[in-house]
Amino acid sequence: MKWNKEFHNHYSDYIKSQQTKWPNIDISNKCLLQCVYCQRQQVFDGVALGRQKVKASQDMSFSDFKKIISTFAGVNLCGQLSDPIYHPQLIQYLTYAAEHKKRINIHTNGSGKKQSFWKEAFAIQHSQHPIVWTFGIDGLDQNTCNLHRIGQNFHQSFKAMLLGSKSNHHIRWQFIPFQHNEHQIERAKAIARKHNITFMLLKSNRWTQVPVYVDNQVIRPVWIKPPTDPTMAGSIHVERQFDIGK
Repeated sequence: MKWNKEFHNHYSDYIKSQQTKWPNIDISNKCLLQCVYCQRQQVFDGVALGRQKVKASQDMSFSDFKKIISTFAGVNLCGQLSDPIYHPQLIQYLTYAAEHKKRINIHTNGSGKKQSFWKEAFAIQHSQHPIVWTFGIDGLDQNTCNLHRIGQNFHQSFKAMLLGSKSNHHIRWQFIPFQHNEHQIERAKAIARKHNITFMLLKSNRWTQVPVYVDNQVIRPVWIKPPTDPTMAGSIHVERQFDIGK
């Protein structure tokens, strides 16, 4: 009986500690992009394994989202198979989370949505903790961004990010350095600072030329190369250049 009581106390403490954390969840299986190193594009033994995962997935229901929100202090919406902005009920989900004073971090490519969507999304305010929006934009023009984030509309994404910077949300610009965009990093930093956006370099070590599934065919992304500057590559980690402290 003593052992059972000790176990119960330990388990209760464990559950309480977990409830203070932020799980990362995929709320959809949708994305307009074909990012070269995304799970969606994975190939194994010539089979488009990533596409199979997508087909086996679906949008998270509102009831399941409410269960997660009621359990944890907040959630990270950083899709491994999807981008959260393509969930048809995202506005409803964010509104519910804000009403229940839950923290939300959202990672998105920011492409494929009208300005009316972004105005509605950025109008959702949290009384204590502003929603944190992270935009993945790896360059300063359409051609550069599309080399890795295939299918991204640079102008839509950049315009959405700037609109967010005018709101009360914390906006982050995530920039993955490659050989084809490293020359744009300093200018990107200056633009981010001008618009009160936190600039984040996501340094990667995913430089193997493994086959990927793009445009309905298996190819090798030979155009993707590591930065010539060795300080811009290495183990995967985030280098936050500056933080506006929102």
